[in-house]
Amino acid sequence: MSVCQLDAIFIRQGHELNQHSPPHESPWPTHLSWSFESTIAALRLMLAGQIVGAAIILRQQLGRWTLLLARAGRVVQRRGEPIESFIARAWTQRAMDMLGLHTFDVALDDIFDDLDDHPRTTGAIDTDHEHVHIDGRSLCPARVYHTLCELIDAQHTDQPVACQVVRDLDTETSPTDTNGPSQILLDTLALCMIQMRLATATTYVFTTDPDTMRGVPLVSPLPERRPIQHPSQIPLPLSKPVATRLTPALVPLVGREVATFGALADLWPLYTDYHTALADRSTARRWTPQQLAELTFAAHRFSRLLVTADACAQDHKIADKRLKLHQHLTPASPHVLTAEFAALCALWNQSRPQIAAAATQISSTLLAGYWLWIEEDDRAMGILRCTLHQAARLRTWHVHPDTAQALQSRSGTAPLRWITVAGWSKFRSLDRALFEFAHANRESRLDAAGILNDHRNDPDSLISQRVARQTALDTVAVLAAAETLRVVAAQQSPAIADAMREALDQRGLDVPTNPTRRQPNKRTPPPRMAQDVTATPDVPVFE
Repeated sequence: MSVCQLDAIFIRQGHELNQHSPPHESPWPTHLSWSFESTIAALRLMLAGQIVGAAIILRQQLGRWTLLLARAGRVVQRRGEPIESFIARAWTQRAMDMLGLHTFDVALDDIFDDLDDHPRTTGAIDTDHEHVHIDGRSLCPARVYHTLCELIDAQHTDQPVACQVVRDLDTETSPTDTNGPSQILLDTLALCMIQMRLATATTYVFTTDPDTMRGVPLVSPLPERRPIQHPSQIPLPLSKPVATRLTPALVPLVGREVATFGALADLWPLYTDYHTALADRSTARRWTPQQLAELTFAAHRFSRLLVTADACAQDHKIADKRLKLHQHLTPASPHVLTAEFAALCALWNQSRPQIAAAATQISSTLLAGYWLWIEEDDRAMGILRCTLHQAARLRTWHVHPDTAQALQSRSGTAPLRWITVAGWSKFRSLDRALFEFAHANRESRLDAAGILNDHRNDPDSLISQRVARQTALDTVAVLAAAETLRVVAAQQSPAIADAMREALDQRGLDVPTNPTRRQPNKRTPPPRMAQDVTATPDVPVFE
């Protein structure tokens, strides 16, 4: 309901929700607009069971609000200070009281920062600090951030792991399921929503005080491009698709042409109803809180589909074969297939917890990232960056287990260190490009395209930026697939790995063949356990 209340202010000022995307073209402060959309994106992934993807989005949001609070409270991270201590010092009541004024600085500069590439969190907080009180509970933002990092990095490898892709095949709830991950995500949402409400309150005060508003640039410069079609002009399909297990607001666009996607027809009336409901207070009172909550989610999801439709129209107009449009119109997309193969790799290697944990995170993040990628949501790039890091971990644990153990036991190990030890120094530019993409600043796509420039296009051109997005996705998928198949070939069966590689090749993803079939080191491999299957008739490799 908090998002609904904030939307009411936005809509009553004469705006529509589709003006939030992209955020630097929104009538509201850039950071605030981005946070609205991130909240909905995280909720969508949570409701669809993609916990790790949601955690990555929320960790980024918590980090960005932390930096904004630090700016408001004039807190600077000390040299060598643990990230948890910096977060603890930044989250003060004094900083939150001043937050609204500093939100506009981000709108002016259009620059987002991240708490990124810091050493692995340890949970140690070396300073006295305040907690945030919510509904009678006391939350420590630094502790919440640390727990998110543990969830994303799969640090508790002593516990059984299983991928969402695999769990979807089961009709019964797994006995290992707990409310832990969901609760930490809800706590993070609560912390971020407090800051959104404070920033919105300041915006509302300024917009109702013309004299004050003249000194605050609430409206960003005119955008360089507009949506090709107004929401009411988007062609809607005449017939609805067969009912799916997921609601229209949750179902991914995998294997679907946007112009014929039934969710547009389902969500368009809800989008208009939502704007009507929030147009004035008397109309809003006719709806129950539950109805408004459902309308809120559906309306925001529809606005995201409008952005997707606009991008698809641009890609078809460009008609460049490097965009590989055909790959994204089949249910058996090679990126989805790679995620499923990683899930099977994790399932088959439960006696090797580090291998299983990395494969699990690859499966979860690649699938969630791809869902957002095809919806033109650059939050996907932050998730795919985690896929890259986990692929490097998988490779290191498989090829150099002793080195991996040393890195894991060292608290000062940053994600980039895993990439270096894996022998992937040449992919540091890819890591940086994903980092730039994920920021969604005004020049993010241009900067990322410049990093991945193939010298055939000017980074300033639209085609260069579109190809850069595709290149980033494909490269991450190939690296993840190659390491997954390497483990399957060594621990399960070379024949299964070859079959997986052939399936990916048939769908347009060329995964290089591992030239050797030897074990990664000279030591005798650990004995196979019952759960480390080579192949089982009741677990098909692919259909």
